[in-house]
Amino acid sequence: MVTGHNEVAIDSVKHTLEDYGYEVSDVNLMTISQEDLSTYDLLLVCDPVSDFVGMSNTGSNDDNAANESSKLVTYVVNDLGNVMFFLDPIVMNNSKELPALFSL
Repeated sequence: MVTGHNEVAIDSVKHTLEDYGYEVSDVNLMTISQEDLSTYDLLLVCDPVSDFVGMSNTGSNDDNAANESSKLVTYVVNDLGNVMFFLDPIVMNNSKELPALFSL
């Protein structure tokens, strides 16, 4: 479960998956290494309220700042990982609120 974006209803999804026997843990893309991220079989993004750090914006003046979008792209393309996005349809209609996420 991707965290760090004020995700809505993450606990109910997490508990449902655990009830069906899945091992579930939280992943913060700002802090996890690409190597550790590659060990996950599936990432779930559940209705984030705040945006991801984008492809061209590291979110700070630090050149070493985490870039969540780049990590997700590398996870999918290079590591052949899987990502499921569960998004509010109202937010989807107004992608200006989450431009980095929608750029993915």
